[in-house]
Amino acid sequence: MKASTVLGAGSTATRRSFIRVSAVGGLAAAAVACAPGAASPAAQPSSPAAPAAAKREPWQDDWDKLAEAAKKEGKLNLLGNPGADLRKAWDQFEAFSGIKVELQTFTTEALAIPKITQERDSKVYSFDVAVFTIQGFLSTLKPTGAFDPIRPVIFRPDVTDDKAWRRGFEFGFMDKEKKWVYNHLARVGNQIWVNTDLVKEGEIKTVRDLLDPKWQGKFMFADVRTGHMYVWLAAVRQNVPNADDFIKRLLVDQKPTFTRDTRLIAENMVRGRYAFATGVTLPVLQEFLDQGLGKNLKPMVLPETQAVVTSAGGLWLFNKAPNPNAAKLFINWLLTKEGQTILSKAAKENSRRADVDPYEKTELPEDNRNYFWALQEENIQRQVDVRLFTEKLVTE
Repeated sequence: MKASTVLGAGSTATRRSFIRVSAVGGLAAAAVACAPGAASPAAQPSSPAAPAAAKREPWQDDWDKLAEAAKKEGKLNLLGNPGADLRKAWDQFEAFSGIKVELQTFTTEALAIPKITQERDSKVYSFDVAVFTIQGFLSTLKPTGAFDPIRPVIFRPDVTDDKAWRRGFEFGFMDKEKKWVYNHLARVGNQIWVNTDLVKEGEIKTVRDLLDPKWQGKFMFADVRTGHMYVWLAAVRQNVPNADDFIKRLLVDQKPTFTRDTRLIAENMVRGRYAFATGVTLPVLQEFLDQGLGKNLKPMVLPETQAVVTSAGGLWLFNKAPNPNAAKLFINWLLTKEGQTILSKAAKENSRRADVDPYEKTELPEDNRNYFWALQEENIQRQVDVRLFTEKLVTE
């Protein structure tokens, strides 16, 4: 086993013993050779030569030194999403590194951003790394200098290898400068749901089929100020000719019902009161599925409305991190095949790594499709613009 191999979860080997596996093997071989009665090489001319020890690469020595420095710090202050499965993922980093993960969770960026801003204004620097959503941090915290560039600390060749990532390693940087935040998880969000009791298979082939007058009054939409609406409408603006006319006809002429209550949306769809909806969330839908209901609801795959999103796919390095070596170790570990395998299962989202099995194949972005990448900084303003446009439409 090479010293650079990442230990799996539940391994009983310590990191120190793991690093020294090759050395121990070499010492054992030397002991056998020097033991009393051992045959000399001259006495066994036909014996095959022993395999040469694998040559260590310079990055492996850097990795070992980093692991030692991080262990001296002894702690990683992580900002992330809540969830027992995610906590278990971070526990596996603890088992690998011997470093305690101090985790603080937030359900939304609306809660995280004020706390971070208030602390930093008071010269308090609580966090090392964030594994959190992207758009809000890009638009609010990045301009304040809250982060250090993450690109310079990523150095493992099995991480920076283009072949290791769907669409390549470089594609993962979501900011315009390609250095501040790395996106490692990605799923295709099919934002529109359909009641299959009311809509026949193949009846809706393109997004414009939604404008058929027979569907008037059959839409229940999430509030246009929520991502359930403005993300997929931004995708429409990217992919549909005369998109603003289409959006106006859909949101006004088709007389949809709007609500912020995601449970009400799911309930009305399950009961057949509406044919189409946005804002159907899997956790809420699962409540109905557990009762044997909701099997008539399906996500409707329309290429013009597909957007790539994620709930936990942004990797950030805070400025003035209190444990910089632990932060660097964690960032590189998380982007390895093993780290991504662990996190993909815990977050229930697809990794962008090509060598990690998809968590949900139907939500895996295809390499050559023109999705709307909601996570990219250049697309954030487009989402703001379409939100303002639709707010004006529905309030006039």
